[in-house]
Amino acid sequence: MDGEPVSLHEGNVLVAFKNEIHRQTTEKPANKELIEKVMSDTLGRPCRLVTMMLSDWKAAAEQAKPAEPKEELKLVPEEEPSDGPKEDWIHEAIQLFGEDLVKIKED
Repeated sequence: MDGEPVSLHEGNVLVAFKNEIHRQTTEKPANKELIEKVMSDTLGRPCRLVTMMLSDWKAAAEQAKPAEPKEELKLVPEEEPSDGPKEDWIHEAIQLFGEDLVKIKED
């Protein structure tokens, strides 16, 4: 409860918690083992649960941000695909990353 998956790296699933009590409950061996089993079954590969406080995660994320981007990188296809609408890959991106993270810009 009150946990938010914020990162997945080499089978380690980092869940950030708003409340210390929920984090501590999740870290109890029986609970952690059950959660890791469900994550492994769901993702189809072995997973290890790692927890931290959401406030610490946000602080670390802020420190990791560069002050100003030096140069905007833009992918430009060599040629426009002739088959299939552009919306297909947009919908796929939304499915993979969620509506909150996908921003659509029209040139």
